[in-house]
Amino acid sequence: MTSPAVTTGSVVLVVGDPAAAATRAGEIVELAGGRVDERTELAASDEREASARLVLRIPAGALTTALAELKALGEVDQVQLTSTDVTDAAQDLDARISALEVSVGRLETLMASSTTSADLIDLESALSSRQGDLESKRAERSSLAGQVALATVTLDLVPEATIAAGGPNGFWSAIGTGWTSLLTTLRGVLIAVGVLMVHEGWSKKFLRYFGA
Repeated sequence: MTSPAVTTGSVVLVVGDPAAAATRAGEIVELAGGRVDERTELAASDEREASARLVLRIPAGALTTALAELKALGEVDQVQLTSTDVTDAAQDLDARISALEVSVGRLETLMASSTTSADLIDLESALSSRQGDLESKRAERSSLAGQVALATVTLDLVPEATIAAGGPNGFWSAIGTGWTSLLTTLRGVLIAVGVLMVHEGWSKKFLRYFGA
């Protein structure tokens, strides 16, 4: 028996028409039995190129085939998939749910045989608390099952101009490189300011010492 696993990932494709590719990607996923949870499209402007981003939920069993069809929409710039085994988490939730079901059953039995109002009130309060915990754990288990059944893939569709020839390897790599360059520049400015402050401090000490 295959261990339950949650699969997440990201794909960056270089395409001629991001909007059209986004529509086609949605069709591919729906035909595979999945769905599009989020879709964002940015129109071209003087400051940016057109682009699109989709958050796709794809059945785990159809993931390989669906990814192959998605990659065919354009030039693959980046693919990253991560699979996390959630066997322990699933077993823990199942055990907690079973224990809470037993507890709820016992409290219901005690309520049925309760003979005083005080006991009944206490039992109703305890039962309400246990039922709340039970519903919460059932919701967690259902959510986990959904994550296992449907992989979550973020698909970024960017135009050719975004991936500069000879530039950084990948759209997000380009963003990372730009950020690194900015940090380097800021670091240089801070060092220069520090040197000036030190120089100013020593100059004042020198003038005081010699009575200038």
